[in-house]
Parts: sequence; structure tokens; C-alpha cells
Amino acid sequence: MYADALAYYDVNDNLKELAGALARKARAGRARILVGVDGSPASLGAVEHARELLHGGAGDVRLANVQPAPAARDAREAGERALLPAMALLDAAQVPYRAEVVFGEPAEALLRHAVLTRSTLIALGKSNRHAVLELLGGSVARRVMARARLPVTLVERTLRATTFPPRGAAGEARAA
Repeated sequence: MYADALAYYDVNDNLKELAGALARKARAGRARILVGVDGSPASLGAVEHARELLHGGAGDVRLANVQPAPAARDAREAGERALLPAMALLDAAQVPYRAEVVFGEPAEALLRHAVLTRSTLIALGKSNRHAVLELLGGSVARRVMARARLPVTLVERTLRATTFPPRGAAGEARAA
């Protein structure tokens, strides 16, 4: 159904199969998972998801916190504070990672960072608490999904995750 083995998986049903596909992809090259971290429980769930995908496999995690502008007062410090819990999770599991604070509009900054770091997957926390904001302009996750050229996994606070194929890629999902 999909050209890429990692195109779509529901983690609750297919975690082992996804881990195997990721391991096969890692053998062909290193897997690199970009995780957008904002300090929310959902974003920490995305970090835990990345940790589980790379458990015992080759690859690394890139943690990114997006701040509005470098000129904003204490923006870098706020970003570094938001990254601390995610770094602690990966340290405890001995998963290799790099953590960075990036600047700009969140969706644009994450997509740009995914390209710069040569990421193979983007993992984001999905929060349902901003329903009004989503109606007005859409969530960061939706904007990333709409423009990403690689798979995007949305992880809820409960660690339920769904991976979506990149838009416009060969093997794009057909509407059912």
C-alpha cells in the first residue's frame, strides 16, 4: 500500500513491526529522529517514543525547542530549561542525542531543522488542550504534517502514536 515501510503505523498495534522497519532502515544508514520539545507531557511522550524506537538500534535523537526570536529576553535559557526533562529521559536510557534551541516560527523552524540534521522521522507531541487555537490557525503539528517530506509521528500524552506519510511523496495515502 505504501512505498516506504515507515509510511504509516499505529504504534499501539505495530510497535514491534515499526521497530523492525526502523532497524532495517538504520542498517542502511543511521536513523535520526527529530523530536520537537516544548516541555509538555505530550512532547515528553514523543521523546519516550523515540527512545523506544531506537532501543538497541543504530541511530540518534535530535531534540529541538523552538523559541520565537533570539532577541527575546531569556529565550535561549527558556528553551534550555524546556529541554532538560527530555535530556534526562534519554540520558537514563543511554540513547545518543543532541539538544538544541532553534529560533523562528515553530513549524518552519522544525522543518528547517529536520533538513539540516538529515532526520529520517519527526516526532511531535499532540495536545488536545488547544482546540480553539487549532480552529483559528491550525496546530504546529498539523502545519508540520502538511509540509514535511519525511514521516511525522504524533504522540499523545498516553503514548498513543500515529505516523503519517509525507505529503506528495510516492506512495501517498489515498483517501478511503
